[in-house]
Amino acid sequence: MVRRSFLANKRETVKRFLRAYSEGIYEFKTNKEKAIKVYANRLKQKDLNILEETLAFYGPKFSFPPRVNRGGINNALALVRQGVEVKGEINLGQFVDESVIDELEREGFFKKLSDPRTRK
Repeated sequence: MVRRSFLANKRETVKRFLRAYSEGIYEFKTNKEKAIKVYANRLKQKDLNILEETLAFYGPKFSFPPRVNRGGINNALALVRQGVEVKGEINLGQFVDESVIDELEREGFFKKLSDPRTRK
């Protein structure tokens, strides 16, 4: 999440961050052994069953490409509307700008990332 002004002034920084974040998500979702090692280290956990259950629970929560969960935002907006007088219409476009992700997708970044021939 960034301010619109930051995105406008530092778009390349946001793009580089999203590339790195996407690579991390891809690795997490495709390399179970590595993901479990990271969890073991971060959680200070040695029980393989707990680590595998943690991975099974959190793994599907990460989307690739890393798009916003529109259902979650709509739920939050619905809560805001309850008991609060809202002036004007609220729509997702006010809060979500996935133009950088769209740009990376058009450039083929996500396809290259998941293509074994282009992986390091």
